Amino acid sequence: MLDSSSSSDTNLFLLAKNEEQEEYQAKTASNSLYKSRYVAYVDQLFHISERGSNFKTETIAGIAMFFTSLYILKIQPYVLNGVGIPERSAFSSTALITGLATITTGYITTIPILLSTGMGENYFFSDRLVKHFNYHWRDASSLVVVEGLIFSVLALIIFRKRISKALPPGFRIGVSFGIALFLGMVGMSTLLQSQGKGKSKNSNDSSNDDYEQNIDTIDVVISYPFILATVTLVAIVSMSARNLKSGFIVPSIICTIISIIIRLATRSLVYEGWALPQFGEIFFKLRFKWHLSAIYLLPSLIIDHMFDSLCTLLTIIHFAFLDNVSFDEEAFIALISGPRTKTLRFSMVLTGFWSAVSGLFCNSQICPFIESIVGSAAGAKTGFASVVTGLCFIISLFIYPITSLIPEEATTPLMIFTTAVVFSLSNYIDFNNLVVTIPIIVSTICIPLTQSVLIGTLLSYVFLVLCWLIGDNKKYKEISPSMIVLFILTLFSLIFYLFT
Repeated sequence: MLDSSSSSDTNLFLLAKNEEQEEYQAKTASNSLYKSRYVAYVDQLFHISERGSNFKTETIAGIAMFFTSLYILKIQPYVLNGVGIPERSAFSSTALITGLATITTGYITTIPILLSTGMGENYFFSDRLVKHFNYHWRDASSLVVVEGLIFSVLALIIFRKRISKALPPGFRIGVSFGIALFLGMVGMSTLLQSQGKGKSKNSNDSSNDDYEQNIDTIDVVISYPFILATVTLVAIVSMSARNLKSGFIVPSIICTIISIIIRLATRSLVYEGWALPQFGEIFFKLRFKWHLSAIYLLPSLIIDHMFDSLCTLLTIIHFAFLDNVSFDEEAFIALISGPRTKTLRFSMVLTGFWSAVSGLFCNSQICPFIESIVGSAAGAKTGFASVVTGLCFIISLFIYPITSLIPEEATTPLMIFTTAVVFSLSNYIDFNNLVVTIPIIVSTICIPLTQSVLIGTLLSYVFLVLCWLIGDNKKYKEISPSMIVLFILTLFSLIFYLFT
């Protein structure tokens, strides 16, 4: 009797357990089916498998773009704080706008692209509009809003093939060289300044200045951040040469961990903890008390924005879609006039739109970042990498300041690597043709030296047209009406900038 009852209890127990297992398996199957459907939907949305990529590669590339452009979260608040905008508010607006602009542009254009506050544009905002022309930062912000809206309308009407033809390959490459070199210099100067380079000297003996400068330089070179940055750069180059896509981010992550450990051990780690974003002091605080100078300031803002955005964007499209980065002009015109017409147009429209939104937050203009090519070099082929990058920026909203955790020695190598990748385009330039070479050299030198994309691009374009008119008997026949119009506007902006 006991045996039969115990046997029935055992059977009931086994039956209940089997039912639980079946229920668990059904839930697991349902969850996996849901996940597979979700993954398939995202895959189809961004054309990930269609373009021969995968989620892992896109995610790594997105994080790499974030690390490469992280410097903007430190520099932009510093620049804006110099004209009276609260630093934490500037940090919050920069992180938010960068995240949203990058996500929406990557989603709509389906290319790995990063949008943020441009390095040349932020100095134009602070040094020219506010300090030189005595605009209050609220009035300067309203100028940015209007410029962004006009820029978007122009992108819909005349940008695309016509303006692209007015910017020959040599000019586009030269501007990209100048921006990339500017980026590399920003990375190096940030790393050196973080180690105390350029500190004031107390010695009254001027004969010791050179000696003390050398001592400072030696101290920087043998410091652990400089050594870490050097090792990280070598690791990135080595892993990239072996086609290891994770090589763009793994060395930087390891460098960050080592740096945090060292700073914890030396008690030099400064971290202010979690903080909520602050927008109340800047959002929609616009004023429209413009001076008469706005008549020529607004066109200059548009021309600067156009040159920077279009040249950078065309370089990004080259990396994203053309095999071997071919600079065959017929192939490129066919690309931007055919399957990628919407990519170029929408990218420009979104650049203008997010610039207007940036102005609402009392920030400077938004531009495509040349750092986007790091995503392509890391294997990204879709806009999913941009979504990852944008999410990283939005997360950084709640960690202030994030640069205290991710040090310069982890981001500078990626910035220098970006410069090297852009300069690899020199293989496609005929340096024996001085008509092509001179404008490239002008922009490459002027942009980093003047810290102004506007000055570099304006001078480069003036030299380009003059070389075509005077230096080559055949080139003047290729000058289109759009080039003539753009040349006149460029000359006007250059004269205004130099003599006002």
